[in-house]
Amino acid sequence: MKLVTKMTLAIVAAMTLVVVVYATISIRVHRQQLLDDIHRDNIVMARIVADGVATAYRYGGESAARAFVDVVDRHNLGMTVDWFAPRSPSARAGAEIAQVISHDEDGDSISTEAVATDEDGTVLGRASVVDSLVDEEAILQARVVRLIFTTVAMALLGVGIAVALGRRYVAGPVRALCERAAQIGRGELPPPLTPSGRDELAQLALAMNAMARELAVSAQRVRDETDARIAALEQLRHAERLATVGQLAAGIAHELGTPLNVVGARATMIEQGLRSGEEAQADLERYAAVIREQAARMAGIIRQLLGFARRQVGQPAELDLGAVARGVTELVRPLADRRGVALELDLPPTAPIRGDRAQLEQVLTNIVVNAIQACAEGGRVQVSVARSAETPPPDVAPAPHGFVCVRVCDDGAGISATNLPQVFEPFFTTKDVGQGTGLGLSVAYGIVRDHGGFIEARSREDEGSTFFAYLPALGPGTAGAADSPGPGSAT
Repeated sequence: MKLVTKMTLAIVAAMTLVVVVYATISIRVHRQQLLDDIHRDNIVMARIVADGVATAYRYGGESAARAFVDVVDRHNLGMTVDWFAPRSPSARAGAEIAQVISHDEDGDSISTEAVATDEDGTVLGRASVVDSLVDEEAILQARVVRLIFTTVAMALLGVGIAVALGRRYVAGPVRALCERAAQIGRGELPPPLTPSGRDELAQLALAMNAMARELAVSAQRVRDETDARIAALEQLRHAERLATVGQLAAGIAHELGTPLNVVGARATMIEQGLRSGEEAQADLERYAAVIREQAARMAGIIRQLLGFARRQVGQPAELDLGAVARGVTELVRPLADRRGVALELDLPPTAPIRGDRAQLEQVLTNIVVNAIQACAEGGRVQVSVARSAETPPPDVAPAPHGFVCVRVCDDGAGISATNLPQVFEPFFTTKDVGQGTGLGLSVAYGIVRDHGGFIEARSREDEGSTFFAYLPALGPGTAGAADSPGPGSAT
């Protein structure tokens, strides 16, 4: 029930109660006043009739007294006047109350009697005046009707006034306050309210305006802090990316050595052939093709490294996670070859997801590089991509089409049970000083969470480690136990 309706009902109920109580008391008082007036008038009339009867009786006897009473009775409309002679049983019964006026009231009339006496005190009879209450009851009923009409009119007037005032001073301001609160709840900050008056609702509006201003300041502060944190996170990710580039540089330098030697040798052969004039045109073209091929190979290696190191703004798009894994594997293969670690890749025909390619490349690079560094010479790192029906943690929303899982498994030294819960914490590392920033897995964890996925690790000391990165699949697929690498898989 609305506030205005409650106020209206309360006001109308109070007014009705007051009017009903007033009407009840007023009717009772008015009735008593009417009865008192009738009593008084009847007493006067009874005395007058008694005195008239005595006078008429004195001068004309009983017949004169009777004639006097008849005349008075005819001219007193609504009132019955009678006289009982001394010899009548009624007169003799009333002789005992000579000079005393008696009254008799029933529901329809009031009877008043007075004893008629002569000058010497002789009882001449008894005068009786009976007044009907029918007219008085009609007057009372008319008054009741007027009071009922007044009550109804006052109730309707009260309803109208209460509704008008309630809408003007209560419903309107409360509605404005509710709309204002709803807008603030949606994050909107409309212009401040301008209350009229100094009542409690006006004070509430001013307080809500102040709250909205404080929320606006707080929201701006939160946005600024969020922007600063995002910028710091991007800088941190870029710094970690550059650190990874440094780790890859040695392997890439070794990878560039072979094509550079080939290019140098072919260039020397071309130079010697041109100088001596002995080389055929076909040989020169073959040497040039080899140089062009090796130059393209070196350009591709450098382009991969520069693309990985370049700071890029996140642009989520549809991509094949298997293709991303293949590119990362080719990028880190020189590092694996330099350390004598075998790098194996197992990819499905397609693994569509939606994400930022550069960020996902950084995730896989961090995990695979860690796996390579954890292996001794002759070790093996397996990278596989497959659909998964793994259940996400409670703080990760389920994916409508399931997840695509990247599994990176190594046969290195493993991680101790003490260190395993901390591997995704920032700046945590088990490597020697200068060998790692402790940010690689932490950055990977944050990027995967930003993509709506989750990352897990399983490891046993001296038995190797397995990392699982789950990302929401873009389309429906079938994930079973056979093609679903998960934490339950062997490491």
